[in-house]
Amino acid sequence: MNIRDIVDQSLKTRAATTLLDDMTFTVARAHEICGGARRTLALLAAMKATGTVLWIASRRQRCRLNPEGLLDWFNPGRLILVAANQTEDIFWTAEESLRSGIVPLTVLDLQRPAALTPVRRLHLAAEAGLERGQALPLCLLLAPGRGGAMGVESRWLCECWHSRTADRWHVERQRARGQPPANWTVTRKGGKWRACPQEYEMQTTDDGQAALHAAGARAVGNPGFAAAPECQGQMASGRQASF
Repeated sequence: MNIRDIVDQSLKTRAATTLLDDMTFTVARAHEICGGARRTLALLAAMKATGTVLWIASRRQRCRLNPEGLLDWFNPGRLILVAANQTEDIFWTAEESLRSGIVPLTVLDLQRPAALTPVRRLHLAAEAGLERGQALPLCLLLAPGRGGAMGVESRWLCECWHSRTADRWHVERQRARGQPPANWTVTRKGGKWRACPQEYEMQTTDDGQAALHAAGARAVGNPGFAAAPECQGQMASGRQASF
């Protein structure tokens, strides 16, 4: 490999897919999205992707995507749905997709957080696909609840917080390599998407440990947050949904 190839590879490694504002996902890596609205954030990534979206889920999973319901998001002709018999089949299919280097976005709709070894294999497969140079592969692992997959590049939480006048979500970057925790209020109104950053504040827990919390955040249940001034008018009397 000559110096030009090394530089090109380094630039590809640092490339990232940006959804809204500073919501970025490093390519050729596996990222976890958890929370009740995890599929919404994955669909937003599918909107931003160019080309095929491979969505893999268990055949026994009750909640499945309806392509007709995605017409307002992106062309469902770009979507390939895979129903796997076993969890191992989900990861095998994802590895082959990432390793091929021709699928920009691979989504694993899981019923529990992934273990460390499968995540590492996904990283390696995505890096191998990146070397082929045909696409910038991105891998998203969807997990219920608060997630907890080990070894992921980043972990995101997405919850619904709709109002009477706009679709609205709370998105939190809980952890990421090279990026600080962050929060956003994401809204969709009239087909337009907007992300308003929220502030973090340092708080001291009961055991005396300092921790970062979203300013004004509530404990468990509906996600509470302090929005940027231009977004505060959108936060009146919200209701929670599952998508």
